[in-house]
Amino acid sequence: MNIVEAVIARIVRRSTETKNPCKLYKSKEAAEKAVSKLAIEVGQIHQTKLPANYIVFYIDQLGAWSGAIDINEIVSRKEAIGGYVAYAASKGFYTF
Repeated sequence: MNIVEAVIARIVRRSTETKNPCKLYKSKEAAEKAVSKLAIEVGQIHQTKLPANYIVFYIDQLGAWSGAIDINEIVSRKEAIGGYVAYAASKGFYTF
């Protein structure tokens, strides 16, 4: 499964239900800056040594850039000890 395509499809589908399906950015650099900062926060919340993995992608249908955090990977890390798994979502970002 191509996770990027799956996440984009979810966001596009959600955009038919609401004006703001997630955080959207005009440039790749802006999306990268925001998601990388959030990845550090998510890593800290789960008390892991490294930031969470993430993806940054362009959504043609919305004409904007966005990003998503890989929650499945971070909670499966051996050193992860709990944490608020919906933290990234509460900040307006998709997770996978």
